[in-house]
Amino acid sequence: MNGSAELKKSLKVLGESLGVAGVIFPRELGSFLEDPEAHLRKKLFIYAMDLARGKLTIKSFEEKSRRAIQTSLQTNLRGVYQSWVFLMILSYAASEGGYLLYPKHDYLSLERSGRQKLSSIPPNAVIETGRGALSFFLEAPRPIAWEDTEDLRKVWKLYKAMRPDILVYGGKIMDIFEEDLDPPIKKARRHN
Repeated sequence: MNGSAELKKSLKVLGESLGVAGVIFPRELGSFLEDPEAHLRKKLFIYAMDLARGKLTIKSFEEKSRRAIQTSLQTNLRGVYQSWVFLMILSYAASEGGYLLYPKHDYLSLERSGRQKLSSIPPNAVIETGRGALSFFLEAPRPIAWEDTEDLRKVWKLYKAMRPDILVYGGKIMDIFEEDLDPPIKKARRHN
């Protein structure tokens, strides 16, 4: 299976099922998807310059380059698969007349950095399924931005919390950060 090709197909399916005009990927993954070879060449550029300046031996250049390429491929292929699964789940949730409640602008962000403000973890998407709303969070809880020691003290529990790839809540949930809990994440309601 060509992961990038499958991800591109899922974008088309998502556009048809939810009317999403586009998806904003994390910067690193977006660069990889746009041109994998150019992305990997950029990873090697600094090492090549160090080799040319005599700061690296050929052996250390080969080792560092191999690790950089391997890490980039592992990270980006995981991101491709995770994004594909997430988009297909959204498409399935909307398959029987569902529609996008959030975001309102028809561009879905899978970008993680900058999405969270202090004391807030917003969803990536909220879908009305026809049988109720579902709120989707990708890689939450991500660490929240902090500016000083007091802020860090408030959010430290997020840094040590488990971070599932995808969280889904029943209902329209616009924030799952709850400072007083440990971990500080809204608990799912139990249905009997």
